[in-house]
Amino acid sequence: MGKYLKKGKSYKVLPNGDFEETDVKDTKPVPQEDLPPDLRSQEPAEPVFAPAESANDSKATQILNDIKTKLDAGVSKEKTVEKPKSTITEEDKYAFLRALVANKPFKKQYAIFGGKMKVVFRTITSAEAEAITEAIVIQSGRVPYSNVVAMSAAHLKYSMACSIAEITRETEAGISIKKFESPLTLYSNEPRMDTHYIKENSDLILKQGVVHALSGQKVLWASVDAFSDIPIPVYNMLFKFFQQFDALIAELAEEAIHPDFFLDGESGQ
Repeated sequence: MGKYLKKGKSYKVLPNGDFEETDVKDTKPVPQEDLPPDLRSQEPAEPVFAPAESANDSKATQILNDIKTKLDAGVSKEKTVEKPKSTITEEDKYAFLRALVANKPFKKQYAIFGGKMKVVFRTITSAEAEAITEAIVIQSGRVPYSNVVAMSAAHLKYSMACSIAEITRETEAGISIKKFESPLTLYSNEPRMDTHYIKENSDLILKQGVVHALSGQKVLWASVDAFSDIPIPVYNMLFKFFQQFDALIAELAEEAIHPDFFLDGESGQ
């Protein structure tokens, strides 16, 4: 049948295998994948259609672009972080340095109810700090802490039991002063009866028995005994003031290493 084909003409294949002449505009291009490799176009074929972008896609794209713009601006822009203003007074500085030089605890008083009640906190010793850590270990062995936050709160509670030095109350009957002793000297070294909870499986069991008067155990006793007669609202106030005192000590210790700890020189005079 090839002899009937005319040069320069286009043909289509009929179902029976014969060729029929056809106009070029009526024919569809052969897909690139159906052509032999040497006849394929070198340029990538264009997609038949592009999916229309929905309103949600457009909004998501805009949000991502806005985030990227802000991130790029934040990275390129130099930011200056200002150091928080110090809350240390000159009186605090002098009292702190004087206490350290004399090897005595630094103390600070806080007023409650307009001065009707006053509490004094003091810095703790290295021995008390170790006892607080031991108290954490003892208590976690009985009832494990649920997370780090709970452990930190317990550490502050035990630290306050060691740090509280005095509570003064002014009432119609007069002024009463309650002084607090270090847990390490408040309790004897003799074993004593103790009641506490322990966790077994998922249950809390009340256990009673004789325990050794370890340093950490003494801190645990003091954390209960020292505040047993104080109402919860007042206890919460004391705890808040102790947090301020604890932060002040950390700031004083950091600032004390600088030569300009006192405005008039290193001597503090």
